[in-house]
Amino acid sequence: MMKIMEASAGSGKTYNLAKTYIRILLDDKAGQDKYRHILAVTFTNKATDEMKRRILKELYTLATDPTSSKYYDDFVPDVISTAAALRDKAQNSLRRILHDYGAFAVSTIDRFFQMTLKAFSREIGHFASYQVELDKDSLVDEAVDRILDSLSDSDAGMLEWLTESAMDSLEETGRFSLEKSLAQVAHSLKSERLRIPLEKMGVKVSEMFSRKRLQDVKDACDKEIANYRTSVQKAAKRIEDCLKAAGLTPENFKGTTLKAFANYLTIPLGKEIKSPSEAFLRDAQDSSKWFKKADQHYLKSVAGTLGPAFKDFCDLFGRRWMAFNTALLIRRQLYGLGIARELEEQFSALLTDKNVLSLDDSNTLLKDIIDGSDAPFVYEKLGVRFENFLLDEFQDTSTIQWDNFRPLLTNSESQGFDNLVVGDVKQSIYRFRGSDWRLLKERVPMEFPEHNDEPLEGNHRTLETIVNFNNGLFAHLAKTLGLQDIYQNVNQDVCVEDKAKGSVEVVFKESADEEMDEIVSTIRTLRESGAQYRDIAILVRGNEEGGNVAGRLIGEGIPVVSDDSLKVRSSRIVRLAASALSLIATPPSTDRNGRLKVPVEGFEAYDAGIAIPDSYDSIPALADRIIHGLMAQDPESSAGEVTYVQSFLDFIQDWVSINGNDLPGFLKAWAESDPTVCSPATGDSVRIMTIHKSKGLEFPFVILPFVEKISVFKESPRGDKGYWCAPDVKDTPLEGEVEGLYNVRFTGKLAGTLFAADLAEEKELQKVDNLNIFYVAMTRPRYGLKVIANPNGRRENMAKLLRDYTGGDFVSGELYDFTKMKREKEGEGIEMEWPSWPVADDVDSRLKVSADAADFFGEDGSVGVKASERILGNVCHGILASVKVPSDLEAAVDGAVRRGEIGMEDRDAALAFLRTKIAFAEPWGLFPDSPETIMNEMDILDSDGSVYRPDRIIAADGKAVVVDYKFGERRGKYKFQVGRYMRLLRDMGYTDVTGYLWYVMEDGGESIEKIS
Repeated sequence: MMKIMEASAGSGKTYNLAKTYIRILLDDKAGQDKYRHILAVTFTNKATDEMKRRILKELYTLATDPTSSKYYDDFVPDVISTAAALRDKAQNSLRRILHDYGAFAVSTIDRFFQMTLKAFSREIGHFASYQVELDKDSLVDEAVDRILDSLSDSDAGMLEWLTESAMDSLEETGRFSLEKSLAQVAHSLKSERLRIPLEKMGVKVSEMFSRKRLQDVKDACDKEIANYRTSVQKAAKRIEDCLKAAGLTPENFKGTTLKAFANYLTIPLGKEIKSPSEAFLRDAQDSSKWFKKADQHYLKSVAGTLGPAFKDFCDLFGRRWMAFNTALLIRRQLYGLGIARELEEQFSALLTDKNVLSLDDSNTLLKDIIDGSDAPFVYEKLGVRFENFLLDEFQDTSTIQWDNFRPLLTNSESQGFDNLVVGDVKQSIYRFRGSDWRLLKERVPMEFPEHNDEPLEGNHRTLETIVNFNNGLFAHLAKTLGLQDIYQNVNQDVCVEDKAKGSVEVVFKESADEEMDEIVSTIRTLRESGAQYRDIAILVRGNEEGGNVAGRLIGEGIPVVSDDSLKVRSSRIVRLAASALSLIATPPSTDRNGRLKVPVEGFEAYDAGIAIPDSYDSIPALADRIIHGLMAQDPESSAGEVTYVQSFLDFIQDWVSINGNDLPGFLKAWAESDPTVCSPATGDSVRIMTIHKSKGLEFPFVILPFVEKISVFKESPRGDKGYWCAPDVKDTPLEGEVEGLYNVRFTGKLAGTLFAADLAEEKELQKVDNLNIFYVAMTRPRYGLKVIANPNGRRENMAKLLRDYTGGDFVSGELYDFTKMKREKEGEGIEMEWPSWPVADDVDSRLKVSADAADFFGEDGSVGVKASERILGNVCHGILASVKVPSDLEAAVDGAVRRGEIGMEDRDAALAFLRTKIAFAEPWGLFPDSPETIMNEMDILDSDGSVYRPDRIIAADGKAVVVDYKFGERRGKYKFQVGRYMRLLRDMGYTDVTGYLWYVMEDGGESIEKIS
């Protein structure tokens, strides 16, 4: 049975999730390995860790003193018969989980999907070792570069399309940047905002944006733009003709309103056509508004002609005008969309070449695999069968994630297993990442009609004053914004038993500086009441505000921890190291006048006199060498930068593992990135974080400044990737011509297009988003809340709505006495160190340079197998591993050619060489004609767990022959090696065992040495 649990802020969600998990685990009917068949999924690593801790902690209590557990009365006897039985089963389950911790399936949703996708790596065209790439934007940029780099004379269609795009843009705007234009379109084409509506329509990008279809759309738009312009001019001319026939001019009209039609007599090409004012459209169709009282006799001269002319003109500024504006909007983006097919091809090739998978695409690929398949097939590939599912933070789930989960839950339900979905529509604040609160509100209840609803109505986190204030505030805001349905369960019961009631204070300020002063003053007051810095959290709308607050507090001597204050770039050593890498990529030079030229990116290292290595083996080794030298200069002051340095080196290693040792490429990626160091959870510092990052967390005291930054509706900013919408072209000249998805920014101008319905829907969704953001922020505190806002300004925002509710500054309750606060004991911090050993040649050095590849290049310029007997031996060894009988040799050599191990020009020579060698070994019985008895590179497991792999075993009728190929010099240990293989075969039951050492590169009878 499906249970849907609506869990408002502080309602004990984790407690109930853990209880449900343990209830399923300890049920009398559950088997001993039930934990292997329960999957609990949430959205963050922190929530995953918290859930695991809670489950294990409660299991431990039940296993040691079950009657003291909060769950005891819920479990006995309903779930399990007696306390003793409960204790025994809890002990057994806890022991099994700890001994099989990898099967304890409490996971983030992304990790579960990645684990599932790994099982289908072959189906998606990747090796199982593929990496997940979080930075999709960099992949898109590289795909655009590939498109431009690959253009040639043979791409006539693409070149013509791009040329027309450039000319069209130059004619319309006077400027054009091919690379920038393509990059903007590419990012939009690969966005989540396009994928979701495309899936709903069941259309592929390459189909919707094929150049043939786009050409048809362009022709239709051009036709309507021209026809509409002509229609407006003709309608305006008809009005003018009516006046002329009556001997009148526009000057005879009363006032200036009706004279505006003359502006439409001539319309420049390529220009927008603005709609006349509402006053014009109203007065033009009311003849009493045309002339002054003294000039009413003019009506007779225009009777029957001017009225219809005005009506026809005004009718053009309804849906027909919206269709014209829509055609203009669509027309401007068509050329860019023409790269859709090439982008898909290059992006897919890029992922394959790098063996990476974009995280954003994982869900789509998985949906394509699961769609239409039954759940047992998915389980079979996973190698595990889950029976019960617990889905946490469900309001953050995207439609495609739900589509991937639904088959598993449907299968579980059909077999009578219990499942739980937990969420809160009021805390859905990740729509920009694809989450859809309507899944929890509407779709899941509809798709599982026999579900049980279980709302959690109490607040177990927050003191009474704060809970009551939020109950009243959000009921009022929901009514004001028309969101009562979503916030119908906003009122919570107070469940925290504490003599203190907590406090809420709301203050309104006139400027950002005054708000900043109030933040500092509030922190000082809290310190006087016994609060530690770590008891205080400042929640902000965006990173910019967070950075400004952090800067002000640091200037006041107040310790701060925030993502903004922990930018990796803020480390001096990291900046110097990156600058030094830039100097290596672009060394200083002199111009024709002898003046020194130093690259801007490398100037900091040049100015500091950093020693630049002459050569390097890899970017990570080079960076480590530079950093080692920098930190050795001043070890004491450098100690505080270890975290930043390590993060920088991790960034380098991650980039190099995918892109290789391309120093210019790395420097470009570094310039475009801005990594941060994770904020430590310990330490006595004020926490500054965005509201989005605070979701799911709680703090003793919350300061919420700059509430005016939480808008009700905000237009899409310039540079936004835009939204993909389908225009409503019904009953317009564009019907049947331009249906499809197009990229638009949500601004006021959109109201004058056929995308107006999408704009109206976006406004409603933004209302929900922004009220939810405010709700999340206001429900984080435990003991006290301070809200600081500036209600001035034109845009409707939460600061204005808050003032409407409070009527001005507001105080309720008393400041909590933090000296009475129960605190968990903090562990001692670990001082960071930088143990680093430079590469050296002396015997005592920790690191040594491997000489394995020193012979790759020959003195005569040859490379690989031509330059090195060692490499030749390795290649030949690999070929022989694929040969069971002599007839296999040719195919094995061809395989080495395909893998690039030997060149095509060396193929015949290699085949002849190995054919001669095999013919020499055949009389010794090393290459019999019966392939069933031959095992190449077969693992043998020894009794101590060691694994050995002979090159070749020929076994039949209790007899065995073991062969080891050697391509180098003779060594005594080889005999011992073959002897060990022979001993293992005897232990396996072979009574007659013979061994051979074959020195393949040697000539003569002694090259094969028999060992018995």
